[in-house]
Amino acid sequence: MPRSSFTQETHTWERLVRALEERAGALTHLAENRIRLAAAVAQLKKLAERQAIESGRLRATNRAMREARRVAHELESRLRAGLRAHFGARGNELFHFGSRPLRRRRQGGAPNIEAPLAAVPPETAADPPEKSAPRAGKAPAPKGRRPPKEVRRAPQEGRAAPKKGKARPK
Repeated sequence: MPRSSFTQETHTWERLVRALEERAGALTHLAENRIRLAAAVAQLKKLAERQAIESGRLRATNRAMREARRVAHELESRLRAGLRAHFGARGNELFHFGSRPLRRRRQGGAPNIEAPLAAVPPETAADPPEKSAPRAGKAPAPKGRRPPKEVRRAPQEGRAAPKKGKARPK
């Protein structure tokens, strides 16, 4: 991980090259590396310019790709709707175009839900459903918590008794 930014690094390297060039006569044994560092800094500056240009092009390319994908999705939706209109929503020909037709209903038809309702007698005003009254002397349990065992209600008529073991909250 670099300890400084690109700008700081290149500025530091440029200062080092300038300082070495000023004392080039006394530091002849470092001349080859000084020249290579100056070339590397020049190349880094050119690459940074190119990166800025390319990042702008990349953003423009990404924007164009998003727009092209949006148009393609819209056209796909229109074409698939046209195919469903032509072949029908249940037409098996849709498989050839990569679409799935709607499934046909089973031969038995929809179940008759009226028969079970007719068997249940309607409630009358004389027999309102019973509400469980709180037990005397016991305060209701706070909401979200399960009441202690002695306060729990007995199973209602027609319902199965709770299983032994871990009980589920209602």
